[in-house]
Amino acid sequence: MPLSIDIYMLVVPKKVLETRYTGGIAQFKKDFFRGTDADMEDGELLGVGYMDPEDVDVEKLMMRGLYFNRSEPFSEDFVIVSRYGDPLLWPCKWLIQNSLHAWHVDASEENKKRAEEIGNMPFDRIIELMDKGQNLLASFWL
Repeated sequence: MPLSIDIYMLVVPKKVLETRYTGGIAQFKKDFFRGTDADMEDGELLGVGYMDPEDVDVEKLMMRGLYFNRSEPFSEDFVIVSRYGDPLLWPCKWLIQNSLHAWHVDASEENKKRAEEIGNMPFDRIIELMDKGQNLLASFWL
């Protein structure tokens, strides 16, 4: 299931959280989820939206067991995605994204196809469908 990309978004694979993050997925949600639309989850990923990448608490991620190289910057454990400009703040082999959605390379073919379909849609068409009650900018899980 693709996650809807906020202005900036912290994205972490669930498998990484299960194996490396002290307290696992439940603790990550306590630490980062704020009970808003910016909290996102699918079968493979957790994501949290931000207005500025500097707002991501990288110290807490590191304290809980995730790796981050400050001098690069780089991490194989998580990535920060941008809706505008450079989409990924560092290279990431496990994430695919377009301007609207991000998804794990292991996402189902159906979900990948739907994300690509929406990503290629003219924005006026997206607005038209949203006016009819279809929120194409939300995360989805098919």
